[in-house]
Amino acid sequence: MVCKHKNEWSYKWAKIKSDYEKFIKYHYPKVKQEYVDERLDEIQAKYDALYDFWDKLEFETDTFWYLALCIS
Repeated sequence: MVCKHKNEWSYKWAKIKSDYEKFIKYHYPKVKQEYVDERLDEIQAKYDALYDFWDKLEFETDTFWYLALCIS
């Protein structure tokens, strides 16, 4: 994922999922949905375990903007 000067986990889960699916299908058009689903399960497990507080914030958009260093 490209950070774009914000932490990639600052997105709501739906945005991460949507972007990942579009990215994979664009670069790997023959990929099986099973592979995509497995990777999404792995990513969501990390998202849920490390950044559950994002769900508690009241977003007006699908992105929470803040100044931070990008981690990958």
